[in-house]
Amino acid sequence: MITTVFDCMIFLQAATNVRGPGFACVSLAEANVVTLYVTPVILAEVRDVLARPKI
Repeated sequence: MITTVFDCMIFLQAATNVRGPGFACVSLAEANVVTLYVTPVILAEVRDVLARPKI
């Protein structure tokens, strides 16, 4: 199985565009096609960006 780490932008792209490559990447992880490793720092950045008023 392929192992991967997604940066913040992949998650943000997935959250904003269901037809984009970010969503496709997250879908692969959800389907267990790839093994996703995520750090607390990446998750904190995603939470921070999604909580901003302009997002």
